[in-house]
Amino acid sequence: MPKNSLYLRFTTFWNNLISGGRETHVFMRLFNMKLFACLSLLIYSLAHVCLASSMENFGQTYQLQAMQPASSELSGFNTYQTENNKQILTTNRLVMKASTKMNKINVQSLHVAIKNVTLLYQGHDFQYFLLTIGSENHFFEVMNQLMQQAGIYLVQPDILQQKKKNAFNQQTPLSQLTSPPASPTPMKASFYLPDIYGATLWQSNKGQGVKIAVIDDGFDLSHAQFVQTKLLFSYDSETRLLDASPKAAKDSHGTKIASILFATNDGDEFNRDKKVVSGMVPLADFIAIRQPDTWTSNTILSFQLAKLSNADVINCSWHSLWLLEPIYDVVSDLARYGRSGKGTAVVFSAGNQGKKISPNEHEASIDKAIVIGAVNQQGKKYKYSNYGDSVDGFFYGGRIPVITQQINKKGNKGIFNGTSLAATIATGYIAGLIAQDSSITLKQIEQQIQQNIANKVLH
Repeated sequence: MPKNSLYLRFTTFWNNLISGGRETHVFMRLFNMKLFACLSLLIYSLAHVCLASSMENFGQTYQLQAMQPASSELSGFNTYQTENNKQILTTNRLVMKASTKMNKINVQSLHVAIKNVTLLYQGHDFQYFLLTIGSENHFFEVMNQLMQQAGIYLVQPDILQQKKKNAFNQQTPLSQLTSPPASPTPMKASFYLPDIYGATLWQSNKGQGVKIAVIDDGFDLSHAQFVQTKLLFSYDSETRLLDASPKAAKDSHGTKIASILFATNDGDEFNRDKKVVSGMVPLADFIAIRQPDTWTSNTILSFQLAKLSNADVINCSWHSLWLLEPIYDVVSDLARYGRSGKGTAVVFSAGNQGKKISPNEHEASIDKAIVIGAVNQQGKKYKYSNYGDSVDGFFYGGRIPVITQQINKKGNKGIFNGTSLAATIATGYIAGLIAQDSSITLKQIEQQIQQNIANKVLH
């Protein structure tokens, strides 16, 4: 082989290297430089991943661990598990809290990857925007950069916690309704639905002049009992259409709530054998908002629509799995500044898991909301009903015959119970109070619930 061949030059270099010649020092210097560069890049990358794959909620940082989708229908979303063992889905959308001085043009200019901006909620001293990011590769990068900008208070992924809120508020088994234990905590308030019709409050006003928003899975108002219902506004947050009717056979929860509030039954207000219960406030205006999932953006938008419709009371007979700060902000803003400063009553059901509600656990832990648990006719808490410091009162949660979604014309009667029913009855009660005295404040309503209901309603 020729002496000037590549092979010869390589073997000469290698022999000098292993013998400790000049090439050894050159090689080791280059090797150390490359090694340092690679290690630096690796450390930076790991730090960037740790920083990027995280989110803040109530001042606490939660690391997000990527997971495989649980099913094929979720393959279009990013699946993460948080440090507190919550599984969430995200897409290429961010929810951002900003100063009232910001507008869509300002927000759009904050990062080149922001492709679309939608205003979700206008609060007293803040706003929430929905940002669509052009590439998911830049998702966490944009989120972290936005958090460094002046006038930006919070940025979170647009999160889907569960596909249907009411999965945790289904009908309670009969076995838990027949022999409820005594309440482990002192009762704040309770009442049994039929007694309400003997009260002067309901006979006199039936909710006239009050606007009630219900955020739920849809409302079938095709039944004769809803012919006289005063539908003020109807919207579907999923389809973005002015139609809040149910979209699936299982979407019956909202119709049951509407039955308790708005149905009319020719004067027969309660007949277990022949008819369903008559609505508590059939003369109130109905704001129907279909929002069955838990996308943060859809929930915020639903509250904004209720606010724009001047809702006096907002019924939310549900809760999600995890309280997110944007939902807390919006509910608190409505409670403080709604109804021209008197406070909008946002009513949540306590939930049917039979446990004490922890701080920041889910929507039923919001201190500014009105949270309702369930009791029986004797005022004893049902075993299934959640309880805790955030619960403002307990209303009747036993089995009530109601109108449900009509399927294939086979009938439209069903049973409603649980804390969803209790929260609905509380909504009707609050609407009656406002109809009687439009100047009543949210604080006064809470006092009525906590102190006076038992004396006024239970006999």
